[in-house]
Amino acid sequence: MYKLTNSGGSGTETTLYAFTGGADGFSPMGGVTFDRAGNLCGTMDTGVFELSPSGGGWTETVLQKSDSSRQRQALLMTILETGATNS
Repeated sequence: MYKLTNSGGSGTETTLYAFTGGADGFSPMGGVTFDRAGNLCGTMDTGVFELSPSGGGWTETVLQKSDSSRQRQALLMTILETGATNS
């Protein structure tokens, strides 16, 4: 995950979090959005994740593992609507 910042007409890329492909999952899919608590939430090939601000960086938490695209999207919508996570 990265952010792009416009700096005088050129872009600067900053890595927020680098998925390792291990227990933290891999292949983020689609966009991310902020939940009510200010965490970034999104889906990846193996489930749903949350990035929480932590000490000037971001900490990743896998909220749910799922191979089903439909289940990943449903959980993400529940998180955004209710603010409830498993973390």
